[in-house]
Amino acid sequence: MKVSLDGPALKVSQHGAADRRFPLRRVSRVIVSNRVTWSTRAMLACADEGITVCFLSRDGTPRARWTGRPSPRSEFLQRWHDFVDRPDWRELFAQWRTAVRRRAVRFCALRMGWSPRQPTRALVRTVLAPIRESACHGRYRRMQRQINGIARTRALADLSNLGLGADDDSLAAVVPILATSIQWGLHPELVRWLCARSRRDGRPLPTSTGTLRDSRDAVHFFERNADSCTFHLRDALLHLRRYMESHQ
Repeated sequence: MKVSLDGPALKVSQHGAADRRFPLRRVSRVIVSNRVTWSTRAMLACADEGITVCFLSRDGTPRARWTGRPSPRSEFLQRWHDFVDRPDWRELFAQWRTAVRRRAVRFCALRMGWSPRQPTRALVRTVLAPIRESACHGRYRRMQRQINGIARTRALADLSNLGLGADDDSLAAVVPILATSIQWGLHPELVRWLCARSRRDGRPLPTSTGTLRDSRDAVHFFERNADSCTFHLRDALLHLRRYMESHQ
């Protein structure tokens, strides 16, 4: 049996059998219990991804272990667990939540040409004033509800890639603020999109519309702005990582 690297996957070759491939992002550890030849590139790829390779003797006792460096996934997971083990983690997390929301609102204000120096509440009123005073406000609120649901799903997927499962109770605290960061990041694009639709139709958007249409439009809008969504989500996660590092 031979193990080599084939792009982003480990390729396992064996005489008389078809090659099998195992994506590195879906592998957490490898246990080798028979005579296997490993390529250096495959071993280093496992090390880069933080995948432990354990070699067993014929009698089943450990013979060697290849650990490599911690992966971003395992590093984030360990820092999060250390963070929530603190007796004051809820107070610290509330401070981070306030800070990251203020950061998202100020970034949004800059994108819309407003000065970000106002207090957060006043800045929120300033940023939302143009859409609240327009005929698109009702449609905007419905679209935001749809986008919030999609953003939460996206946040859950990214947290899962970092090692936090959907059954982790602490996710109830993280996911809403990540979704809020995405929504503020997409706010300027959403306002422009709604105004463009109104101008294109030659009349204000209707104040009531079918739920199915709102859902389809929200998905379409979210997919068109996927890169922006990724940027704001990763920015919030990076901010959280650095915040946890500063309190450990």
